[in-house]
Amino acid sequence: MKTHAPHKSAALVVLIALLPCAALRSQTTPEMTFRPSLLSQTALSYSFAGNANVRNDGISGSTLVHHFDTSASTQHPIDKGIFWSDGFAFSMNWIVSDAGVPAPVRLGELSLNYGYTRALAPGLTLMTFARPGYYADFSHWTWKTLNVPVMAAVTYAPNPRLLWIFGASFNYFNRYPVMPAIGLRWKFADKWTLNLGIPRFGVSWQVSDLYDLGAFVSGQGGSFRTTRAPRDPALASTYVDYREMRAGLRLTFKDKNPPTTTTRTTTTTTTTATPTGTKTETNTRTRTRTTPPANTSLEIGCMLLRHFNYYKPGFTLRESPAFYVSFSVGAKP
Repeated sequence: MKTHAPHKSAALVVLIALLPCAALRSQTTPEMTFRPSLLSQTALSYSFAGNANVRNDGISGSTLVHHFDTSASTQHPIDKGIFWSDGFAFSMNWIVSDAGVPAPVRLGELSLNYGYTRALAPGLTLMTFARPGYYADFSHWTWKTLNVPVMAAVTYAPNPRLLWIFGASFNYFNRYPVMPAIGLRWKFADKWTLNLGIPRFGVSWQVSDLYDLGAFVSGQGGSFRTTRAPRDPALASTYVDYREMRAGLRLTFKDKNPPTTTTRTTTTTTTTATPTGTKTETNTRTRTRTTPPANTSLEIGCMLLRHFNYYKPGFTLRESPAFYVSFSVGAKP
């Protein structure tokens, strides 16, 4: 009869039990700007969170949110173990609320993404990221709507089944500009993986070579500059931390087709005159682009809470739980 190490089983139970508590306690502060999908070569997602009633005293009404984001990035090898990446990202939250609810109408971003990765030692990697761009309500464009969130982290993989991440991020628009980052990815059994860290806590199960099923507590949102607030002028020209905390099930379909490689060859011929006649030079340039297979995910569950924290005026709009559904497609580099 096969047995498992007691200390590993106990640690797993404790970690899983702490996931919802840790997520809810961190809801007022986590840095949501560096979402995992930005590491994909291409990514696209849409989510809908249904009507949530406002919980503030003296305010009656409800709010629902449509969210869309897309991004693309390219990784360039510089030297052995050193990579540079660049790309862009766009996201938008369309916020539909009743007339008496002082919620934003739109919150979104349009940014460039830069990254630097360097292998420091076997299993030890340094990563730095910067995301300069526009983070606001898409009503007006001023220098105050521009922001450059940055993040630095070190990953440590003592073995192929375990990965730790330690780092910190800086986001001037956030209520707490400097935030620590710690995460864990642990494949504790052949088909089971534990993810612990912001913005996603949970466990995934490899059902087959084509499907994964996961249970997660996750976050969504960001920090933005408001340029107008038609329902409450006191909430214009300030900053808002928009946060959602969700608990749900995710089904992921994995494309098992091999990556598609496209090769483009360009030949240039140059003829020049010389004292002894003519000289012809031919240069050939070959560019190879590999398109990885894409994974498709569907997620459904309960949005546990939603906050719009206008921290400088000292006002937070709090909302009750509601149903949500999310769809995403992403291709890893």
